[in-house]
Amino acid sequence: MGRIGRANLIAYTILYDKTSIIPFLESSYDSGLDLEAQLYVLVQDLTSVLYPWMSPTFNSIKEMQSRYSMAKSDGMVREGIIFTTGKWHFELTLHAIVTLRRVINCSLPIEVHYGGPEDLSPDMIDTFNALPNTVAVDTVSNFFTSETSQFGGWSLKPFALLASSFTRVIFIDADALFFQDPQTLLHSFTFQKHGQVFFHDRSLFRDDPVTWFREINPQYSHYASTLRYMNGLSWHEMESGVVVIDKSISGNLHALLMICNMNSKEERDAVTYKKMHGDKETYWISFDILRVPYAFVPTFGGTVGYKNETTGGICGGLFHTDENMKPLWWNGGVVANKWHSKDSTFMKFEYAAFDTDGDKIKWVWETPKTPFCLTPRYKWEVIELGSREKTFGNKFVEIYKDMQSTGWKSYLKERMNVNVD
Repeated sequence: MGRIGRANLIAYTILYDKTSIIPFLESSYDSGLDLEAQLYVLVQDLTSVLYPWMSPTFNSIKEMQSRYSMAKSDGMVREGIIFTTGKWHFELTLHAIVTLRRVINCSLPIEVHYGGPEDLSPDMIDTFNALPNTVAVDTVSNFFTSETSQFGGWSLKPFALLASSFTRVIFIDADALFFQDPQTLLHSFTFQKHGQVFFHDRSLFRDDPVTWFREINPQYSHYASTLRYMNGLSWHEMESGVVVIDKSISGNLHALLMICNMNSKEERDAVTYKKMHGDKETYWISFDILRVPYAFVPTFGGTVGYKNETTGGICGGLFHTDENMKPLWWNGGVVANKWHSKDSTFMKFEYAAFDTDGDKIKWVWETPKTPFCLTPRYKWEVIELGSREKTFGNKFVEIYKDMQSTGWKSYLKERMNVNVD
């Protein structure tokens, strides 16, 4: 799969992005060679082998890229946020969107992708469509149906990234909340350089290198060789709660297609979900397999919440900084443990801890009533949240409680003048 994918990307790049070298390449062979025509056939054939599910939504990768690269009427590239959700995550997604609009003042358009008519009730769909600058998208019924109709676990996420009408896409998990406007990610150094942004997951130790990945990708990149996952230092490398990709870049689009392939039913049942935890590692692995440049935000997953005065550890949600080590977002919502109860103990917003080494740190796992805790390696990796972050966090909790006590329909009607009855 990797070799075929690389061959497809090389042929595609010459055919569409580096057309000026075609005459030079032709001159190296017989004068009667029509290299452009042969490259076209090669790309079509390899695409049908790699991504048979792409049709009939798109007839070619070029058609897909052309559509996603189309500018709006004002000449601006389409940028936006997407969520994937179902009935269980509906209220979490709604809460996340409300906080983006009412607390963060984020104005980016939002798409909420779901897995067919059984995944959300009609009133849930109507609710998302009634929110300002927000639209619900039935991914399964409208995009790559032969494959998406078989979605399971986390597999719909990359297909939603691919299906989104946005060129520059910010995917956000239903329970991920921000201290900054997510739009800042599109202006980050990493995004400006590579057209993507990935975040490291927390370091959870193990003692074996990833032999299976070395077997399918023996000539992995130097960057991959520096990652914890490749050196037996962590079970997880990537946190896929937030993923940012510019689909107008050929390499990124091909990598996203490969990510979708690794999350297809055949691949996830046979390999992917047996070797890793869901979709998370498929993003950087696909970029690496295709030799497409990528990078992670330098810090590793930490925690945001309160300080355990006995251990000094910081206990709370899975926390991430921006490139400048400033609080950016966290995963897990505002409930201490959403798997135990949706309205039990709420998070406190006092301190945050992050990890700069990915090594020699201590985790204490969560309980039904308490979140997990991180004791970092260095004291300076523990910071007190500023007044802005504390205020935002408390507002997130207030909104959640309000939605729970009044009901989400009443909340939207009374607080946002959105009527979905």
